[in-house]
Amino acid sequence: HYMKTCIIIPSHINNINRTKLLISCLESLINQTHPIPIYLSISFETELDKKLFYKVIKKTQLYDNLLIHIIYQKKQTSQFRHIDNIVLNIENNYDYVMFCDDDDRYENTRVEKFIIMIKYGINNCPKDKIFIGAYERDLQKGSHSSSFYEYWSYCVNIKFITNFMNTIKNNYYNHYIDHIMCDVLFSTYLRCLNEKHYFVSINEKLYNCYRRCRVCRFK
Repeated sequence: HYMKTCIIIPSHINNINRTKLLISCLESLINQTHPIPIYLSISFETELDKKLFYKVIKKTQLYDNLLIHIIYQKKQTSQFRHIDNIVLNIENNYDYVMFCDDDDRYENTRVEKFIIMIKYGINNCPKDKIFIGAYERDLQKGSHSSSFYEYWSYCVNIKFITNFMNTIKNNYYNHYIDHIMCDVLFSTYLRCLNEKHYFVSINEKLYNCYRRCRVCRFK
């Protein structure tokens, strides 16, 4: 089974510190032990924020890196509209998608360990079930069917991202896609898939979350 995987990063830049965090995030992704394409959809609060981003990234090893694909949005864009915009353009090219917030970092083996677990899930999925993907599990919280996990905890079959998007497109799309809690809605959608759907988990902390206020991330 041929499996193509990528990472999606939604980003809205509204100050220079945000740019620095994004640079740190991207550096953690290009330094993975398993190389992976990275899709960054980015918008800016002001033209100055955009110019400062250009200035900073051009001084780094990220500039012209073949793994990084940057999609610039012309206006402020919500978190899941960023994700939807990318998925619409790549859905025929990838099987599985990982996520990262623009101010977080991966441990350098995170992609490799997820790929191994995805392959395990594909090969060991019961014949009467549908394999969806893997998630990073907190043993203190239990499985994702009984506890809430952030959307970035998952690596999922891209078809289930498009299924989620199509569901909200039929139900007040603009309200949900731009809502600050759309990531929670997506995680809940994954958690509430019926028992015919099969997930595997990684029992290790490989995602480093930067402490921040949700409102500050995406207005």
